[in-house]
Amino acid sequence: MTRVFISISVLLLILYSNMYGQPFNDNKTNAFEITDINNWCSADAAFTTMNATADETAGSCWVNGPNHNVWFKFQATTPYVTVKVKTGSSQGSAQYLMTALWDNAGNERACAVYISNTSDITMSCENIIPGEWYYISVDNRAGTSYRGTFTLCVTDSVDYDYQLSAIELSDLDNWCSGDGAYTTMWATGDKQKGTCWVNGPNYNRWFKFQATTSTITIDVKTGGSQGSAQYLMAALWDNAGYELACAVYTSNTSDLTLSSVDLIPGEWYYIAVDNRAGTSYRGSFTLCLDATVDYDYKMA
Repeated sequence: MTRVFISISVLLLILYSNMYGQPFNDNKTNAFEITDINNWCSADAAFTTMNATADETAGSCWVNGPNHNVWFKFQATTPYVTVKVKTGSSQGSAQYLMTALWDNAGNERACAVYISNTSDITMSCENIIPGEWYYISVDNRAGTSYRGTFTLCVTDSVDYDYQLSAIELSDLDNWCSGDGAYTTMWATGDKQKGTCWVNGPNYNRWFKFQATTSTITIDVKTGGSQGSAQYLMAALWDNAGYELACAVYTSNTSDLTLSSVDLIPGEWYYIAVDNRAGTSYRGSFTLCLDATVDYDYKMA
């Protein structure tokens, strides 16, 4: 009975804090500890920036701040982490969210900022040290009306923002993804840029496939229902990092095509898709693959 009473009392204190006082994790020293980072998510709208005060420093990508930031901490279990902060509908009422990842010495390791008032945000890092402690700060843009609740998710892996977690494409027979299935939003620069690219890597995403023939054609599509990304760039690499093909935009919403006749069946190959530097150019795109080439080659 005593244990139940204490648990209820702690819960009531947290609820009271969220409604009437500063959040319990308002300061870094009182960061909420996340003990399980294997695909962990909080309950919907479990945390809040309401009544929070500024603490420590702003993330390098933040619009301003710190304003109303709250804190979380975890002990790394792998070299990788992905953090998602969600809002809107049942997931929260906070607007214009911003977040950053810090090591124990206060060095920033990752940063993410809103693209709209209720957009979710994602950040990831691939070189943290297992056993070390890391801190997450969540804030919103200056303005008391933007404060509110949010949902937090943390996992000890990274997504196709990095080559090591490239999405595997197993169907090379005239295959296409769903319209706008992939995005450069929240991505970071990884590995090298394509030789024909204007700049980068900026926000590149990664895919991989195992060759079934010596030929491949890759189409990256945007515009209309196929995507919102602008100024797309793409490149094809072998497993050793040698570039086999490269393509770059001709206009802000032009599709891309790249192909090769030099693949080795059974070997693995990587596709990087990026867009020109500029956060407003990030967005969704459609990807298509076919294990043949078109009349760009004499053989076809």
